Amino acid sequence: MASSTPTLWSLSLISSWHSRLTNETKLTRLFTSLDLLAQIQEQRGTSRWSTESISIDDRYMLLTKFQSASYRPLYIVDISSNEPTEPELIILPNSTEKEEGTFSVNATFSRDPSKSHLVYLITNAYGDFKSVVTYDTQTRVVSHITTPVPNLHAIRPMSWETENLKVTRENILFRANVDGWSSLFVMPFSGPHKDTVIEVKPSWEGGDISFMPNALNGKPNELVLKLKSYRSQGWLARLDLIAALHKVDRDERGKLFISPTLEEYRQASSGIPPFRTLPPKLVRYKSFDGLLIPVMYYHPNNRQSAAPLVINIHGGPENQATAQSRKSVFSILLFAGQRTDVPVSPIHGYLLNEMGCAVMYPNVRGSSGYGKAFLAADDVEKREDSVKDIGALLDHIDQNMKNELDSARIAVMGGSCRSLLFPLEYRVIDYVSDGGYMVYASLTHFSSKLACGVANFGIAHWPSFLQNTASHRRAARRLEYGDETDP
Repeated sequence: MASSTPTLWSLSLISSWHSRLTNETKLTRLFTSLDLLAQIQEQRGTSRWSTESISIDDRYMLLTKFQSASYRPLYIVDISSNEPTEPELIILPNSTEKEEGTFSVNATFSRDPSKSHLVYLITNAYGDFKSVVTYDTQTRVVSHITTPVPNLHAIRPMSWETENLKVTRENILFRANVDGWSSLFVMPFSGPHKDTVIEVKPSWEGGDISFMPNALNGKPNELVLKLKSYRSQGWLARLDLIAALHKVDRDERGKLFISPTLEEYRQASSGIPPFRTLPPKLVRYKSFDGLLIPVMYYHPNNRQSAAPLVINIHGGPENQATAQSRKSVFSILLFAGQRTDVPVSPIHGYLLNEMGCAVMYPNVRGSSGYGKAFLAADDVEKREDSVKDIGALLDHIDQNMKNELDSARIAVMGGSCRSLLFPLEYRVIDYVSDGGYMVYASLTHFSSKLACGVANFGIAHWPSFLQNTASHRRAARRLEYGDETDP
């Protein structure tokens, strides 16, 4: 039966406002909150603030302030009156990390009215990896869901970065970045598997999974998936969690998983490409200091003969080469903690299929996806250590891969995107070509081991780059590259 009360849905930039606005008071709170956010942005112009969530009782709003790739604190604002309070920094209790080195993202209030004080979020405040936790705004207690620290007793510890947390009335969903492949997880709030983290393992070749629950249409257990692999730039499918949760299995490690059937949206399918596509092989090698560096490796003839090699180095420098279609080579880490793909030319397939070249995509130190320590391992004075990772790769090829790669015919190339539109805040984010810089540096230091190189808009002079960087981004870049004013 239709309600006689008029219903208005907010179409503001605060995408997390899920409550129906049915009276003038709620409308006033909403626009007061928007005005507060605008004031915060204006008064603190050197920082980027983002809304994360508004509580289901319309009393509180969560904000994050992006300061660098490794520092993004979480704030809470009381919006229950027409004069909201100043943002209050949330200090997560018993954190094992320094406050200035913590990163919180995807913070979302519970959608259960009886638990409106609970916040689900992803944070690296308790170790090297970004993990899913619950924070109680009343008791200020944290409960751990994936934190891989034994004495914190997480529900399902994971020594991988978690991301893309979604909260519905029925469950939470998130994915883990496992060496460049996505794994999807669900934690139901009710039923026989209540508060249990279960891996969702559909039958496909693996790669990158994006997902969205159909919660706004009253179907929180229905997911729409976008799946990208080495064969496809993305195809859409529907998944019914209720049906899948009727049959929960255990893997060889005793971990719970489900194997749901996917219902493909054929009109949104990319189909099988008309050219040959090859799956990547994950290899690792030891760098100069013993650090293991992961590489996505493609070979034109299954490593049956020595092929020339192109080493393609991603930019960012906090990006990551993943296992998905190489029509979109790099997974870009946005300042909101989300990822998107950077479209590039189809040179990958041309190199493999037409030129007979092998291609490697190394995730040198400083890449995202491998924890906080790995991400910071090339900061400031350690910048050249990432260049040394390329030198160690060249040595590894010469010493261990002569049967499959021609060490006399190795090229290096790299770059990154110039600008990217971030949809929620309508900002253009400029990404520097750290991959291009890596090409310049590799050609300088390892010229005797390289046949040639291609640099796309690379940085050739750090001081001038920082001097010409926009002021609101310069502070964050100095944390990564160093202070150009300090001789």
